[in-house]
Amino acid sequence: MSTPLLFLTLAAITLCEVTLGDNMYNHTLWNQVVHDHVAKNRYIDGIDTNAVDYPTIRRTADFKNYISLLSKWHMSTIVTKQDELALYINTYNAYAVKVIADNPCKIRFGKFCYPAQSIWDVGTFYQSVWNMHLVTLSGKLYSLDDIENHLRNMTIPHIHACLGNCFQFAKLTI
Repeated sequence: MSTPLLFLTLAAITLCEVTLGDNMYNHTLWNQVVHDHVAKNRYIDGIDTNAVDYPTIRRTADFKNYISLLSKWHMSTIVTKQDELALYINTYNAYAVKVIADNPCKIRFGKFCYPAQSIWDVGTFYQSVWNMHLVTLSGKLYSLDDIENHLRNMTIPHIHACLGNCFQFAKLTI
């Protein structure tokens, strides 16, 4: 019997694994989560993609611990531009994955779940998912849009390629 799983089409998530030094505030947990739960070279509708296994990722201790670490992050550990990039890129991608993993249904009626097909389905009629203050970084609340704007203000060419903003679902049977 086959089991349907939701996967994310995300090319950027493994392209931009940036890590910090050896202090306790580093991205080792996120790199491990990506390594363990992102399948490379998955073909969805004939397109070569990377895919995140949401049902599994949301239950892993490493993912939960990394999200918790981000909420307590000490900004004093940001010394270089590379440190800042690593923090904001990984924060954006980790929280985008969290938003999708925590909201698998676009519409829910009792036990019935109409599955979300995109991260856009997570938002409401009144507020886009990008403007919801869902990201806790260093004890402060931010939206995904706030994080993306911070990265754009760093004026680094092609920064958008490191953000997994093409979050689309496909239903695969394996």
